Formats: sequence, C-alpha cells, structure tokens
Amino acid sequence: MRDDHLVVPSDLESIYDAVAAEDKEMFWIEHTNARWDGYTWFQRHPERILQFFDARMTSR
Repeated sequence: MRDDHLVVPSDLESIYDAVAAEDKEMFWIEHTNARWDGYTWFQRHPERILQFFDARMTSR
C-alpha cells in the first residue's frame, strides 16, 4: 500500500528492483492506510493476479 504507515514506498521500490526476475509487476493499493485492506485486496479483486498467472501458466 502506498499510504502504509510502517513501510515507505521507496523501500518497497528498492525491494522490487532487487528481485532478479525480469517478468514482474508492482501494484500499488491506493486510497487506504488500513493494513488489512492490503491483506485482503486480492481476495476481493482477484482479476489482476489471475490475469498475471494465466498469462504465465498457459501452455505454449
């Protein structure tokens, strides 16, 4: 979450940059500072993560 009180966005961007995988995406959960919203966002909105996995797990 971009508005998290415990982790600043630049720290998360540094972690993202350090991940060696070339095929990766960063997604910011916006307009909330409630940590629980971050934990449950993909449960309530699974489309994005399902599209990510579908694009990568489809046999070619």
